[in-house]
Amino acid sequence: PMLKGYRFVPKGNVYITRHCRKRTHEADKTLYVVVDKKDKKDNKPLGLRCPAHIYHAAMREHATTAAQRADAVQKRDAAISENFESAILKLFPKIPMTEVPQILKHSRKKHSWRVGGTGTVALHGRVKLAVRAHIRHLHTNYDQLLKVWTGRRR
Repeated sequence: PMLKGYRFVPKGNVYITRHCRKRTHEADKTLYVVVDKKDKKDNKPLGLRCPAHIYHAAMREHATTAAQRADAVQKRDAAISENFESAILKLFPKIPMTEVPQILKHSRKKHSWRVGGTGTVALHGRVKLAVRAHIRHLHTNYDQLLKVWTGRRR
C-alpha cells in the first residue's frame, strides 16, 4: 500500500534514486525500500518510495543538469582513456601504433564488463590484460579453437 503523498521510484537511474534517498533523509521523512517478496532468499530491491514532491524536485534537477553531467562524464572518460593509452605505450613501447586505438576502443567499451573499465584492477594490470586479450583474439586462432572446444563439450 502506497502512503498518501509518496511515490514509487523504480531502481535503475542512479541520479534519481540517490537524490530521492538523500533529500528524503535530509527532510527527516521516512524512506521505504521496495523489495521483491517473491524471492524469499534475496529480497531484491525494486525501488524506493519517497515523498512525491522530493521525487519531482529530483526529476527537475535531473533534467536541468543532464548536459553538465554528460560533459563531466565525457571529460572523465577522455582522461581515463589518455591514461590508459599512455600506460599501453609505456608498458609496450614497440606496439604497432595501429593497434592502440583498437585496444582502447574494445577494452574501454562502457557497460560491457570488460577489464578496461573496472576499478578493481590497477591500471597496469588492466592494460596488460587488455593487450593480451587483443593479441589472443585478433592475432591467434583462439576464437576458432574455442568454438571447436565448446562444440565438443556438448
